[in-house]
Amino acid sequence: MSYNILLIAHEFSPLQGSECAQGWNIATRLSKYHNIFVLYATGSQFSPNSYLKSINKISDNYPNIVFINVNQTNFGLLLSRVNKFLFGKMSPIGNPIIYYFIYNLWQKKAYKKSKIIIKNNKIDLIHLITSISYREPGYFWKIDLPFIWGPTGGLTSLPVSFIKGLPFKKKLIEIIRKVYINYEFNKVRIQKAINKSELIYTFSDYDRQKFIQSGAKNVTNLLDSGTTFFDLPIINHNNKIVILWAGQLVDRKSFNILIESVVKLPNIYLNKFEFRILGEGILKNFYIKEIDKMNLKNLFFFEGQKNRNDLFEIMKTSDLFVHTSYREATTNIIPEALSFNLPVVCHDISGMSIAINESCGYKIPLINSDNSSNILSQFLIKIADDKNYLLQLKNGAKKRSSEISWDNNALQISSDYDKILSLKI
Repeated sequence: MSYNILLIAHEFSPLQGSECAQGWNIATRLSKYHNIFVLYATGSQFSPNSYLKSINKISDNYPNIVFINVNQTNFGLLLSRVNKFLFGKMSPIGNPIIYYFIYNLWQKKAYKKSKIIIKNNKIDLIHLITSISYREPGYFWKIDLPFIWGPTGGLTSLPVSFIKGLPFKKKLIEIIRKVYINYEFNKVRIQKAINKSELIYTFSDYDRQKFIQSGAKNVTNLLDSGTTFFDLPIINHNNKIVILWAGQLVDRKSFNILIESVVKLPNIYLNKFEFRILGEGILKNFYIKEIDKMNLKNLFFFEGQKNRNDLFEIMKTSDLFVHTSYREATTNIIPEALSFNLPVVCHDISGMSIAINESCGYKIPLINSDNSSNILSQFLIKIADDKNYLLQLKNGAKKRSSEISWDNNALQISSDYDKILSLKI
């Protein structure tokens, strides 16, 4: 049965990755099953009209979706300019406290808009789909309609063993973050949203358990990202093994783990690999200098930030994707790598614990940086010695890509809508 669904997607665009891609890919696929109304931000806080411009170009291709943009508030736009100027280099969202304050202002404005939409249309269910952080459940759970939240999460914190190996400043930040998460998750509005939710999707087992402990009545895991299954042929290159690393060159991405793993390789293995590094960040020049000092310059190729199409072309000619970050959700790039038959090596954390299994990659336990580089180094030796093992992993990546596709995610969500709403009739 087809229902009228109101999706709340602050991040929503067909041209960008991460949460924008999540909102877009799920909404467009859900429109095959239901009539979709999407409340989305006109643009990101740092680029206020970017989402609207990209959607206007192709909105006519989706007759079952009503696109409704909500501008950032004037005060929010002013604050975002301050945030970008003072903290723009810190992360894509600048200072998180400022970012989520502005996001809350948008949520209040979108909540008012939603009441008008509900009044003029027979909306059956509300689903808050982005942003994915647990920090801001909005206000839509107050409305007398079934409410779904997620995928959401972000409650995990670094183990003490990993924190011990960080510089003092980073240690302090992680300890504060651990305390802050516990405090914030118990805020009254978050707990009310949990209690009012008919269903909560979480992107890790740890997050799922935390929501259950807080009284959620129905919680299930669902990746915050998905693959586009291309059914590409498996290629095993005869020359060097091309390893791709992509992301921001900042602390939490832990690119240093990859460098340290290569340093630990016996010399006879050094000419068997080529490392292509995509991305920018405040630590880029530092890493380049470190690589020069270690006489590894001929192995690492820094290629800067790439658009999605260029990234995909590079994935087609690579053999393995290494993701060294110690804090992520699922991150869109991991399912994208699987889509191009790339096995993935990553830490066994968050959504990556669900997305990757032994058939399509390798998950490194998050203990400390030295342990991670040791394991990664041994893994590189293994694939260099056994090309058949690498080929098996590529076949596994292809199979896994078909299993965790955006299409399957949307089908699960649609089925859940049907189950919830059939009980309301």
